[in-house]
Amino acid sequence: SATGTLYGWAYSNHKPYVTIHVVQPDGTVASRELWDAPYSSEVHDMWLTADYMVLPFQGFVFDPDRIERGQSVQGWHPELPTMLALVPRDDVENGEIRWITAEIEPQYIMHTLAADVDGDTLTLEAPIFERPPFPLDIDDFQGEDVQLFFNLARSTLGRWKVDLAAGSVKSELLDDQPCELPKVDERFYGHGQRWGYLIGGDAKGKGMRMHSLVVRDRRTGAEQRYQRRPLVP
Repeated sequence: SATGTLYGWAYSNHKPYVTIHVVQPDGTVASRELWDAPYSSEVHDMWLTADYMVLPFQGFVFDPDRIERGQSVQGWHPELPTMLALVPRDDVENGEIRWITAEIEPQYIMHTLAADVDGDTLTLEAPIFERPPFPLDIDDFQGEDVQLFFNLARSTLGRWKVDLAAGSVKSELLDDQPCELPKVDERFYGHGQRWGYLIGGDAKGKGMRMHSLVVRDRRTGAEQRYQRRPLVP
């Protein structure tokens, strides 16, 4: 964040499923075990607002015990509820954590773009997949016949709108073009950003082929796309 504070976490397949760590510029560390975490989700990224760390719990589970059953360490359980943990930044160790269940269709967010708060509305933007882009049991791969990452699934920019008063969540897609690996200017992380930066591409089979840099105006939705082209002698 702009303060030089580092926010991170570790996850496990045993309770407490998640432990938050916040490192201050002077090297002091505050940690908290989330004993109320609903299940062992592979929490890959989070959002920061001026007041909260926002961690998504999705049906992409992490469980090394699955290996003993001949399964991969990761599993996709879309029947599990999507939940958000809002952890107060000003009191990570003891502040009240708010849990919000998102009653939306199964989705998967791997990397987050930005979060904004306007009154009682928390807006969370990110590329949204219909499923995790990793080899899963449902793919039934045999031997070394394994596809990876962008070949398996496709993401497009979307938004979760959280009604903080009602404790409800709505999901919407903002674009139909594949994108991933979003970034913002982290000097202003948690305080609203106008510009978002993503890697863009085209649909390819079930996945996507990435080839361009996308600069998106988050206020208007206007985009600039930059693609490297071979030099012509």
